Amino acid sequence: MTTTEPVRSSSPELSSMTLPKLKEVASQLGIEGAAKLKKDDLVTAIADLQYQTAKQLRQNAKLAVKRVMLRRAIAIIRIQITHPMRAMMKKIHQRTHHRVMSAAMTAMTVVVATVVVIATVVVIVAIVNAATAKSANQ
Repeated sequence: MTTTEPVRSSSPELSSMTLPKLKEVASQLGIEGAAKLKKDDLVTAIADLQYQTAKQLRQNAKLAVKRVMLRRAIAIIRIQITHPMRAMMKKIHQRTHHRVMSAAMTAMTVVVATVVVIATVVVIVAIVNAATAKSANQ
């Protein structure tokens, strides 16, 4: 194909192309058996491939948007969980000057942070699995 503009299946460009040109386009698109197909069959095969490609691109775009929204939600959840805990820990630490209490608070912080990370991963996996299953069914 000599032009860089993509051929749209809804446009009359495909049906106005010559058979050799359609065969060239079909071979570039990887359509098997294009050399043996008739003109109408080639037009249909190319249009179907373009439709399927556009459909897949739309699904990928939807999944990308869901991933971005999921990442933002996770960031908000982390902030809502960790900021109050940090403030509480800071107040406790300011009130106590004992090393034992400071070590206990540090250990508690590590445990809580680990629980938050594990819970976040579980939520992410569940949401991604649900989104993937839903998009596969569509």
